[in-house]
Amino acid sequence: MNNTVPVVAPEPSSHRYEAVVRISEAIAACREPEELASTLADEIGDFLQFDHLYLAVLKENSKEIEYLVWGKGFLPFPDLPIVGSPLWHAMASGDPQHTADWGTEERFPQFKEWAQKMGLGSGVRVPLTTPHRRLGVFAISRDTVDPFSDEDICFLGLVGRVVAFALDDGLNLRRAQSAHACLQTQTSASNCF
Repeated sequence: MNNTVPVVAPEPSSHRYEAVVRISEAIAACREPEELASTLADEIGDFLQFDHLYLAVLKENSKEIEYLVWGKGFLPFPDLPIVGSPLWHAMASGDPQHTADWGTEERFPQFKEWAQKMGLGSGVRVPLTTPHRRLGVFAISRDTVDPFSDEDICFLGLVGRVVAFALDDGLNLRRAQSAHACLQTQTSASNCF
């Protein structure tokens, strides 16, 4: 007799799907990373309790952080190699990464030390990827050990997809504006001679 029960990932409830649409609309209007992080923290805060939220975007084809912005609960970021960090692990895996309790986490010993020093309890890192590239990670954490549910993690994964496209659009717009300004400068300089 087979007593095996298939494990099915829980589907977020309909109010969370509606929240993803609302979050998408809210962050579409954001022009700066700080504004996006703050708006994201406000919107997610309607559904989840957390103490910290940050966005980390890496320079394209690099292991260097282009920008790191906090939407809620600023903490000084650790001065650790990025490759062994939970941020890098989430980005490399392409899947949300959950730490139920930083006190028992074994995958990231240096980061664990920092997390305990900062008083972090539980956290989730969500990769920000589009079909074209990996941008970075957004992460939320709690100061208490209060693991996120499978439904929470699934919801955050959907939000991460929306955030990735918004960030990618913003980065592309900035690059286009910068190229246009450079072209304008070159054109003006050539008209002077």
